[in-house]
Amino acid sequence: MFGKLEKEGYIRTLSPDLRRVDDSLRLAQRDAKTAQKMLLTEEYDWAFNIAYNSMLQSIRALMFSMGYRPSTRNSHIAVVRFTQL
Repeated sequence: MFGKLEKEGYIRTLSPDLRRVDDSLRLAQRDAKTAQKMLLTEEYDWAFNIAYNSMLQSIRALMFSMGYRPSTRNSHIAVVRFTQL
């Protein structure tokens, strides 16, 4: 299913890593809470940026759990395309 992304250099395989999953989920949760706080202060641009980072970390956690990681090239595109599949 993810072979095309791997061939195109967007993702790489690795052994599923629960530590990386936990670390990414912890960062995602932290960022989601921070984004909520920023909304209360009407800092909408910052809230959006922090929420976006939370989304990226959540998808990275999913990738790590499935034995993949985004490559350094276009990593933001990699996580979005991974999610689409």
